[in-house]
Amino acid sequence: VMQIFYPFAIQIHPTEFPGESPKDCPRDIKQGEAIKRNCVNAKYPDKYGHYREAKYCQTKHHWFWKLSHVFDHMNVTSSFTGPMLFIEEDHYMVEDFIPVLRKMYRLKENKEYMSVGSEYGHPRNPNTLGFTTFCSDNGGIGLVNMSHNRCPKPPTVNEQKL
Repeated sequence: VMQIFYPFAIQIHPTEFPGESPKDCPRDIKQGEAIKRNCVNAKYPDKYGHYREAKYCQTKHHWFWKLSHVFDHMNVTSSFTGPMLFIEEDHYMVEDFIPVLRKMYRLKENKEYMSVGSEYGHPRNPNTLGFTTFCSDNGGIGLVNMSHNRCPKPPTVNEQKL
């Protein structure tokens, strides 16, 4: 177990990135008005026409920083090639997760990402292992062997018996 601390917390930088800067575009400003004001990222609203909201963006920045830091920048993990379980600080595991993890690893095929839980309720059949495309907001708990795929559309799930 190793504890890490996120150095770019909004609490440490409340008036500059990743916090809200006076130069940030307001969330609902129209792009033309944002360009006239010359606010930060005026040319790049999201797909809904909104601009960055620090309090929501921080969660994703924190999540990606943790993964990058743990898997790519720590001496103890950077050259490790075996299976690795990444459990976030606000998740907990039930007593049978290690045997289930071993079964998952044996069935993993060519998958690089596995999750040992979900924030979205119980599966229809708890004796199944689901394979799906990785997406950071799919509610996965306990990441194993990260894959850096993107999630352009809702994922489909293929199930196998454990």
